Amino acid sequence: MRERGCRAPVLLVSGFDPDGTAAEAVDRGEAELLRKPYLASELVETVAALLAAPGPSAGPALAH
Repeated sequence: MRERGCRAPVLLVSGFDPDGTAAEAVDRGEAELLRKPYLASELVETVAALLAAPGPSAGPALAH
């Protein structure tokens, strides 16, 4: 997505990350990780925080 110019927040949801790929994306600041199982309130809070966070524009992929 980043290679195509999309700068939308990324949320990875997983209960299984044996090779650490998701954790690496979080460490690089490319995504947030919500580990399963999670509560609906945790999902809502995480999405709200991602949408409220300052960052670069969404880029052409999300332009209207």
